[in-house]
Amino acid sequence: MPICFLDNTRIRDLQTLQANMLQLEIAFWSGNSMRMELAESFQQPILTMLRRRGRLKRSMYKTVAPRDDDDEASLGAKYAAWIEQESWKRLVFRLFHFDTHASMSLLRPPCMSAAELTLPCPEPNAFWSAPSPTAWKMAFTALPGSPHAVPCLPDLLGQSELRFETHAVDVKEASIVVIHGFWRLVSHYQEWNTVFRKPTQNLDGDVGGARYQELTKMLESAKLRLEDSHVLQGNHGLLFELILLHLNISLDDVQHFAGLEGLSEAQRVYPTLQGWLKTPKSRQALWHAGQILRIAETMPQKSIRDLAAVAVYQATLTIWANGVLRRSTEDVRKSSVQIEPPVIPSDVIILNTTEDSRVRRFVALNRGVPALTFGNSSHQVPITDIKRMVECVLHLLRTNHGGTPGEEPPLLENLMQLMTSFASV
Repeated sequence: MPICFLDNTRIRDLQTLQANMLQLEIAFWSGNSMRMELAESFQQPILTMLRRRGRLKRSMYKTVAPRDDDDEASLGAKYAAWIEQESWKRLVFRLFHFDTHASMSLLRPPCMSAAELTLPCPEPNAFWSAPSPTAWKMAFTALPGSPHAVPCLPDLLGQSELRFETHAVDVKEASIVVIHGFWRLVSHYQEWNTVFRKPTQNLDGDVGGARYQELTKMLESAKLRLEDSHVLQGNHGLLFELILLHLNISLDDVQHFAGLEGLSEAQRVYPTLQGWLKTPKSRQALWHAGQILRIAETMPQKSIRDLAAVAVYQATLTIWANGVLRRSTEDVRKSSVQIEPPVIPSDVIILNTTEDSRVRRFVALNRGVPALTFGNSSHQVPITDIKRMVECVLHLLRTNHGGTPGEEPPLLENLMQLMTSFASV
């Protein structure tokens, strides 16, 4: 595909760019490290082509709307123009979603800024799926509101509450765009926190404290609105919980702690993570990790793949780190001698269930013993029992893909091998 763009005329060809986008997605989630690296590298050219052509800006998109006095030829021309314009728009947002998923998976900054996406959000899918100019006109006239009031991502992120009712916009598609936009804010916060955090300062220090509170309030408010729209289900629910997870933990530090960068790096981040363990952030991260596993258990067969697989892996890594750090403290080590598995204290906090007052006390005051349950079993697995916890997560993933080893997609299989190595700790 990149060879196609040696002819400069192809950089303006919609179908060539769409084909390139599909190829990037297939290669990035292939599980083949070389192909994944190439896909990440070739994201930049397609972004540059769209950016330089002005496709990220509102000024490139004109209002195309049918009129009552349009004849057949005029209506057909408008229909074709609207389809092409909407196709460019949806290609940009497809790349925006891809950039988000790659950034979260690889723990690197996103390439696209939320502020630069001033193009209008996708218009209603009733327009998009109209099979003819006449059907398109009927769908258009049936929608209340003004076609001129299509918001862009910065408009929606800047609202104190997400409101789509007065806009000619597809609520679900716009909500998904907003969720991906939140990642830019959380990523920027994590970058700020990492750069200005002192070596002796834990993750709940004064650095970015006000920003953290603001982001938390914004995300919790948005979550309520998105739940009302039934958007936070399946992959989108996983994505939102993963964003909240990243807000409360530096997974880059956790990966270093896991030894993926060598022993010296693990020793370097250990004091920082010990300080983080004492803060409400560690328990909030633990809760969101549990929610990712809860959603994963409800997903359809063979749907835990790509970003969903990464989300389950990162959630497991969070629970693993929290369990190892808790187990390493003296009081937890003493209690583990007295309590033989599977018996655990009565004040158990199940992480992969719905929130209640006991969960809120656990997060705020550290009251309770965090644990997980899997399937229909009432059996409780404390997070300090690393081996059983990882085995249960691996069983969840295998079950989603039929229960037969080797049926998992290559990327998921690679992640499962990494999780298996954690179980020996």
